[in-house]
Amino acid sequence: YTVTIFLVDISPSMGAMRTVDLPPGPKGEQGTVEMTNLEWSMQFVKLKIQEMIFNGRKTDQCGVIVFGSEDTDNVINDKSGGYEHVSEYIPVAQPNAGTLTKLDALSPSEVTGDPVDALIVGIETQDQYLSSKRTWTRKIVLLTDGENPIEIEDWEATVQKMDSLSIALTVVGVDFDDEELPFEEENKSTIKVLLPRYNESRYPSDSRINRLRMSCFTRSSQPLFNLE
Repeated sequence: YTVTIFLVDISPSMGAMRTVDLPPGPKGEQGTVEMTNLEWSMQFVKLKIQEMIFNGRKTDQCGVIVFGSEDTDNVINDKSGGYEHVSEYIPVAQPNAGTLTKLDALSPSEVTGDPVDALIVGIETQDQYLSSKRTWTRKIVLLTDGENPIEIEDWEATVQKMDSLSIALTVVGVDFDDEELPFEEENKSTIKVLLPRYNESRYPSDSRINRLRMSCFTRSSQPLFNLE
């Protein structure tokens, strides 16, 4: 009995190209492929949704909200305005093959989106859907490269809301520094420097707030994720 909301950054910076190593060929030959940061990081979302489809449980549901969209379509904007460039892309439901097809159609936009706006919309969308299912587990996965401005004015209130609803949040950071690999991006944006420090200053290591970094993709042809 779980609803997972995926918040996907489709801002222009997610269109940056990168070279990704392919699995070795039959004779051990190495190959690479060019893809956008969005295509690269969406492997995580599709992997998690593929697992839901494979398990086939009607009580394992998900929805997808994009931010950085050129239009605006979300429950908060519909009611009171604001929260622009955040759109409900796939309504909450049991995923199927069509869900994956629609994810493949995503592409970077020409406007930027605020991940905190997307998070607030995700919380409200999930809460409305689960209004009569209060015992269900709530998960939110925020996928971003951290390259665009983030408004943190509402952050404390948002965290309190997540705590009150027992929401487990995972932030999937594209090329965020990873001390375990180790991996450290050069010439990173100010936001990418400040966001991890802000999280670490607010939450202990055993908090539900868990920054899961995408940099493992740079070392392996297969995704190495640990999202419970």
